[in-house]
Amino acid sequence: MLDKFRHVVAMMVTVALFHSFAMLHGSDMSDASKKKNETVSIVFKSDNTTWVSAMGPTPIKPHKLKKETIDLEPGDYKVLGRKYGYKEYAIILQVRGGSEYSPIKVVCKSKGKETEVDWNKVEILKGSDS
Repeated sequence: MLDKFRHVVAMMVTVALFHSFAMLHGSDMSDASKKKNETVSIVFKSDNTTWVSAMGPTPIKPHKLKKETIDLEPGDYKVLGRKYGYKEYAIILQVRGGSEYSPIKVVCKSKGKETEVDWNKVEILKGSDS
């Protein structure tokens, strides 16, 4: 029971951190790289049991999904998957206008203790030029 409580508290802290990050870093891009109303459609896939969220110019609140297309403003995103009893899944997604993206799969597969993500060691995903 205590583990579930800790998991719920961790999710609440994650939501608060996402909102803080978005408020602080949501407008860090130069005017040249960010055109007004420019978004890129990204398809996210998951197993409908992993909580998927992202910090960046267009924050994504934690939610479960199977397949969802989300329009994101250009910029760098810290994408996080969390699931009770599993290790977190994390990637950095670099969204750029004019690029195409394969579906982004976010699934927690490895059982284990949740740990703090070292964002300096996660995979960086980039789109391909169209």
